[in-house]
Amino acid sequence: MAEKDTPRIGILGGGGILGAHAPWLKKYSNMARVVAVAEPRPDMASRIRGFFGDGIHLYRDYSELLSNETLDAVDILLPHHLHMPAAVAAAQHGCHILVEKAMARNVYECDRMIEACEKAGVSLTVCHDRRYHGEWMALKTIVDSGAL
Repeated sequence: MAEKDTPRIGILGGGGILGAHAPWLKKYSNMARVVAVAEPRPDMASRIRGFFGDGIHLYRDYSELLSNETLDAVDILLPHHLHMPAAVAAAQHGCHILVEKAMARNVYECDRMIEACEKAGVSLTVCHDRRYHGEWMALKTIVDSGAL
């Protein structure tokens, strides 16, 4: 896939969990490219550039990133209270959304996120990076069996 055809990804939030997402985003950069990160703390810039290189566009606010970048999707790694407003804004900009767990703080916020994505015709996926780890799969098998 040519670079110009590769889906463009924006990351909203450059805190601790970025360390879990960045290696995979970097490993599969031939399938989707991270082009911009929104992180309000300027002291995180060198860490972010360490993951994605000097060419990454950095923004202090996710709204600014969404307004200035042409994106196909966003990875929302913000504090939980920002998941809903960021997801609604991203959907309004036509971005598919991966949001870190917890999806939102309550059912009301989850419903607003779902509604915004349905209205925009974009996908919404909640990330739980341990979903397919052996221990978690074994626990799910036990729970599904009715033993617990």
